[in-house]
Amino acid sequence: MESPPSNLRILPESESKLEPQATKEDSLKEEAPNVKLSAPHCFFIPPLVFEALVQDDTNDDTAKRAGSQMLAVANEVNNTEIDEFVIEFPPIDKEKEKAPYRRIYDMQFCKNDEAYPGVLMRSEGEDALNIPGDDAVDKCYENIGTVYTFFKEVFNNAEILGPNVPLIGIVHYDFYFPNARWYRPVEQKYGALIFGDGWDNDAFNQGAAVHSYGGCFGNFVGSLEVVAHELTHGLVQRVKGLKYFGESGALHEHMGDVFGSMCEQWKKGQSTEKADWIIGEDLVAKDWPGVSLRSMKSPGDAYDKQVGIGNDDQVCHWEKRYLGDMDNGGVHLNSGIPNKAFYLIAKAFGGNSWEKAGQIWYKALHDPKVGPECDLATWARVTTSYSRKLFKEEGRVIAATAWKEVGIEV
Repeated sequence: MESPPSNLRILPESESKLEPQATKEDSLKEEAPNVKLSAPHCFFIPPLVFEALVQDDTNDDTAKRAGSQMLAVANEVNNTEIDEFVIEFPPIDKEKEKAPYRRIYDMQFCKNDEAYPGVLMRSEGEDALNIPGDDAVDKCYENIGTVYTFFKEVFNNAEILGPNVPLIGIVHYDFYFPNARWYRPVEQKYGALIFGDGWDNDAFNQGAAVHSYGGCFGNFVGSLEVVAHELTHGLVQRVKGLKYFGESGALHEHMGDVFGSMCEQWKKGQSTEKADWIIGEDLVAKDWPGVSLRSMKSPGDAYDKQVGIGNDDQVCHWEKRYLGDMDNGGVHLNSGIPNKAFYLIAKAFGGNSWEKAGQIWYKALHDPKVGPECDLATWARVTTSYSRKLFKEEGRVIAATAWKEVGIEV
């Protein structure tokens, strides 16, 4: 990691805890040779959750085998040669269509690279399919539309992924695949949101969730927060190309959580006071009440080992940040640091999160000082600068105070 600017100071418990982190592409490849830095697979649920599912002795053999299967699929996806395939999407007809140019495909429970993107089921302006017992296509279409409207009305951005670029959703990926992800191959012009189904329920036990491959998690395409999170990955990749490893990768995940949470709050008309500030609560098994996947208000407290997926190890302070290679260098773990800072800033401003804190974050994302290897210290400095520009001294104090609470002083 490059030295922070002279006007920025880290607040460690002791200097000995601050280990230098390489941020150059060559060193990243040496540490994690299987990481595709230029075309990340941004999974919503991190592999660490499924690793805990395998390692927890309280889980039965079925659950452990299922967790191993999920990890195998994730590894297969991360190492796939999909970059070699050129996916031809229907051209945009601007005379007949109006943005956001949605295209929803159905993989029909297949996961083979050659089958991408699946069967085109609904294009922009077409009527809902209303298929009995299968609303995945229509949910995907509607939620992508809501995310588009959110960015257009709140941030004046009607081109999330670029001018005349379609917003592509792919549903029914693999059998009971319990995850969602964003991916744009290096050689592809367009990227896509890819959704598994999860919920491998027990038909012989009144539909109870089976805590195995898909039973722990589901409803990915039906969660507006998840759709907004994954589409934000596409925006971040287009605007900044943040590398999906280490601190820049943590910022990648942080952006997804921030804009995903704001989009849900905006849709529900929730103020910073009324919002729950938890992520993914509508994805977990119904017999796990009160469990979510991440908490912006209190990172590390979203779930505990009692539900069989380990402990929530997300951190909320700089001195506790993860420095290893797991989870692409802790992209889902260290994102708790800026998540907590954003929550504190939004709460201090009051009102609606997207009106002040959200505007700061959106403008900071487009600042030239934020590059592909942006670290948390730089992000703290840039967001504090915009807090001052937009909301004068009050804004600067609010931002600086929040970043200080998570261990970074600007």
